[in-house]
Amino acid sequence: MRHIINIMILALLCSCASQRKTIAPESVQTVGFSKEAVWRVSTIEGREPMSPTTITLRFNPETLSFKGNGGCNDFYGQYSAQVAQNKPEYTVYNFKFNNIGHTRIQCPDNQMKTESRLLTLLPKINSCHIDAYTLIFYHNNKEIIRLER
Repeated sequence: MRHIINIMILALLCSCASQRKTIAPESVQTVGFSKEAVWRVSTIEGREPMSPTTITLRFNPETLSFKGNGGCNDFYGQYSAQVAQNKPEYTVYNFKFNNIGHTRIQCPDNQMKTESRLLTLLPKINSCHIDAYTLIFYHNNKEIIRLER
């Protein structure tokens, strides 16, 4: 029975991959953009964020909005995601952050530098790769931010 369910889910995912469209909220939740998922930044341009900084990011697929914390300040905005490639192990999206805003609390220098770099990179993102536990953001096929949950 379990095998049949897995085959049905795989068939559903494959059939969705043939359609290029903006993701509906219900299909976003099935591939990792669920409201419950809390993503933590593990690298920015290949480097770990400076300690003690923990950067988090959450998506709301119902409103296509996001919010996060850069270790000191909050950031937020809208996003758009369009399936570019759907495989059983992962999904690739054309992805864009829009209308990015943030709070402006003064923090220790290392946190401010990390947050500033993050906020500079977010608008440059044009695709992402997502699987069950990893979300990687790219600019022109170059990895710039890696997150884990």
